[in-house]
Amino acid sequence: MSRAHALLPPAWRGTSRAAAWRRARGRRVASAGLLLIAGLLGWGALQGRAAASRTIVVAARDLPAGHVMLPGDLRERRWPSGASLAGALPSAAAQGSVTTGVIAAGEPVTASRVRTSRHWPGVRAGDVVVSVPIADPTLTGLLRTGDHIDVLGATGPVGADLPVLLVTAPTSSRTDDTAGAVWVSAPSSVASRIAAETAMSRTAGTQLSVVLRPAA
Repeated sequence: MSRAHALLPPAWRGTSRAAAWRRARGRRVASAGLLLIAGLLGWGALQGRAAASRTIVVAARDLPAGHVMLPGDLRERRWPSGASLAGALPSAAAQGSVTTGVIAAGEPVTASRVRTSRHWPGVRAGDVVVSVPIADPTLTGLLRTGDHIDVLGATGPVGADLPVLLVTAPTSSRTDDTAGAVWVSAPSSVASRIAAETAMSRTAGTQLSVVLRPAA
């Protein structure tokens, strides 16, 4: 008799049909127990992974700058709880906001990437927001949020080192000859000069010029 066989209860030992049946039933019960334990361990691991992540809102497709986000532009995905993601917006807050730059499909939607009704990221203290018409479509595609520009009018410099907040392309309904606009943060006095030069350029048939400053 083997040592393992000797450890069995007396009723399980021997070569009788009853002892063999008891041993077979014991093996089935042990197998079922092991399967149950494995299932519980797997379920616990899945629960642990789910608990270690959270739901965030991402772009459902590539979104251009100046785009008003609609429910169809957004979807939810899981995000690791330990991964840093500042300013993540819930779906309700993201809907209706305006993108301040291109947001790629699958990219998280955060407060720094959109403008809500009263919030313009990047506006300097004491500044206002003013738009500068752009005549050159190449420049519209070149400028990005965070760039700094100089604005030149027909009579000379109008504004210098103005941070770009948003670049918008023209819509198909535009009837003028501009290729879009760049929105900048500027002191009130500079914003007034830009507005005056813009009105003058439309009357005189001239254009404002935008000079892109190289990154420091």
